[in-house]
Amino acid sequence: MNGLLIKYQVQDVSVKKMSRKTNTALIALLGTILMSLSTYVLVTLIELQTIVAMMQQELMSLDKVFGRIYAHMDRLAK
Repeated sequence: MNGLLIKYQVQDVSVKKMSRKTNTALIALLGTILMSLSTYVLVTLIELQTIVAMMQQELMSLDKVFGRIYAHMDRLAK
């Protein structure tokens, strides 16, 4: 490549194999983290659904109140 010499430095990295006990502990830790995260997400979603349902109920209640006010005004206007 255009007369340029590219040198690569390779380092020998020794990797220890993890023992079965370490793997089991890591899998248990990851499982616990995933379960807690999924539980938090589920609780948050249920809470949001509850809040949305409550807001919809309040809006329906306000709609009924406005309907009654308009009906009363129409009746008085006649």
